[in-house]
Amino acid sequence: MITWKTKLTLLLTSTMTIMSGTAIIASLPMIKEHFADEVGVELLSRIILTAPAIAIAFFAPWSNAVASRFGKKRTLIVALIFFGFFGVMGAWMQSIQGIVISRLLFGVSVALMMSLSLSLVGDYLKDSERIKYLGYQNTFVALGGVMFMAGGGFLSQISWQGAFYIYGIGWIVAILAWRYIVEPPIETIKETDERPARVMRHWSIFITALATMSIFYMVPSQLPYVLHESYAMPASQVGLLMATVTFVSAITSLFYNRLRKRWNIKTIYALVFCVQGVGFLGLGFSTSYLQFNASLIAIGIGVGFVIVNTNSWLLESAQPYERLKATGWLSSSIFMGQFLSPLILYLPTTLMGISNSFILMGIVLGSVGLFLSFRAIRQRYRSLGYFW
Repeated sequence: MITWKTKLTLLLTSTMTIMSGTAIIASLPMIKEHFADEVGVELLSRIILTAPAIAIAFFAPWSNAVASRFGKKRTLIVALIFFGFFGVMGAWMQSIQGIVISRLLFGVSVALMMSLSLSLVGDYLKDSERIKYLGYQNTFVALGGVMFMAGGGFLSQISWQGAFYIYGIGWIVAILAWRYIVEPPIETIKETDERPARVMRHWSIFITALATMSIFYMVPSQLPYVLHESYAMPASQVGLLMATVTFVSAITSLFYNRLRKRWNIKTIYALVFCVQGVGFLGLGFSTSYLQFNASLIAIGIGVGFVIVNTNSWLLESAQPYERLKATGWLSSSIFMGQFLSPLILYLPTTLMGISNSFILMGIVLGSVGLFLSFRAIRQRYRSLGYFW
């Protein structure tokens, strides 16, 4: 039985992973203006947000090998130390290319932290206790995201470098991990030849994670530019507005355990896509602060459920001996979605503008949500003896 201090340390570690992008969102337009004379600044200023994602996508599947060799606790502590160092390094760079490189190195530490924190949850907690914890975890992460996003916005008012110093919190969490994280039994870490980890049988989970994250990341990677350039919103106000998503997701994720008792995982996805479709349509047509806020509330409701739902789906499906490798691939899928988001949307946003791209995505999400809802209703009626 683990203590509340161990759970708190894991919750803080999970919060660090969401910080990989949220803390500097409000400063992105100012970074673009500061390095306006550099070649490729239009695209590179957006890649700063998603650069950690490509490092995570490639390195996360290998977190199993690192943890198996050095142990989960030791690996997590080192990852947290590097998180603080490479995160703060972005403030010291004198070129936008240097910032991108520091963010790539930063992403390696996040890859280890994300895989290990979720894997340790699977090691420590079982069944209903795990589902309940995942709901609290997403709430904790979201509330942390609100504070870091808002704090980054206010620090960006002072200087574009200010937000990068928030990442120094990783050093504090490293001390807590050294003190309170308990190394799980070795059999939960190593995957033997007798029990090969066929993690790619969970491919549908990984594809879902990649797709949902690439769609959601339209918001932090594109919306700040609309708010700053078209509506002249200050960085502090942009940070608070963007924090709406994480704050709402914190509240809604508390209800996941109750929702999961009534609906299965696929039905929850149907709800998520319908609600997020409404949110993206709203963003496309918004022209005022209140309208943007209302649209982000709808998106936040979807985010609050989709993250917990995907984590729960994997932990229910993966066997204990393959859990670490499977969570590594899940982390890879999530952050590959983040990285691909601005690249996939670069052409549509160039051709039709950011607002119209939001409308298009709202139509796509709503259609998928309605299709899944129809299938869920049809299966329900078939189970009751109605055939149609």
